[in-house]
Amino acid sequence: MSGPLDDVQERFEVAQQRLSAWRDVVLGLVTEYDGDPADGRAAQDPRLEAAEDAFSEAEWDFRYAAMRALGLEIPDDDGAEDETVLADDFYVHLVVGVPEDGTGPLLDDVVELVDEAAQPVVERLFEAGYIVPEWGVGRGDLDIGEAPEEAT
Repeated sequence: MSGPLDDVQERFEVAQQRLSAWRDVVLGLVTEYDGDPADGRAAQDPRLEAAEDAFSEAEWDFRYAAMRALGLEIPDDDGAEDETVLADDFYVHLVVGVPEDGTGPLLDDVVELVDEAAQPVVERLFEAGYIVPEWGVGRGDLDIGEAPEEAT
């Protein structure tokens, strides 16, 4: 009888095989296109995207198996074997300043405060049935792009 640990191991092995296959595709394309990155053809080769997609699918399968083995709640996964899991990044952009006279707190302390504030958001997402496989707080510029001119 197989259990959650067997499932984790099996899915890890599949992800490892697909990562190796992706590496092999990259190495093959570099050789095939004479290692000329300026050429651009290698990056547009459909074999590269197919190998990356196969690894990404295996990685998500591994994450699900790991979450199940750890007893974490995941959304209803009936038929999850046949589904593609979708994920995206979401951002909250804060601009934080300090008083000009230097009497206030230090900007270096903001990351810890924002990290503490993010924990309840992650918990609420889990409670709502979402999977949050990773999250973090950083400092500095976030390149979020610009809205198209029609939308402004």
